[in-house]
Amino acid sequence: MGLSTALHAARQGRTVQVLEAGGIGEGASGLNGGQVIPGLKYDPEWLVEHFGKERGEALVNFAASTADAVFDLIRDENLAVPFTRNGWIQAAHTETALTAAANRDRQWRARGADVELLSQAEIAAMTGA
Repeated sequence: MGLSTALHAARQGRTVQVLEAGGIGEGASGLNGGQVIPGLKYDPEWLVEHFGKERGEALVNFAASTADAVFDLIRDENLAVPFTRNGWIQAAHTETALTAAANRDRQWRARGADVELLSQAEIAAMTGA
């Protein structure tokens, strides 16, 4: 967040300096594993229900665009960052989690998102797990 803030401030003509308390990326769980995962903890219908149509939809649209924003930044800033965009798997380890995943799949699919609810066999074939 600090680097993004500094970049946007610099683009506005401000002088910026970034200070890091620890090692670069330290404590950033996504960076530790190299993931860029779009989305929020809450599903689209929950966001609209709790924040209203206008704000809820704005949050949904933001969540849907976060990964694209990262990869667009890499491209636009010509950063030497190797990456592969090949999706991500959100595992469901209980029946409750599977029901939630099916509901999430339905909601994002209805919004035109490129999502797919995978079977245990499909996940095993893709991951070897």
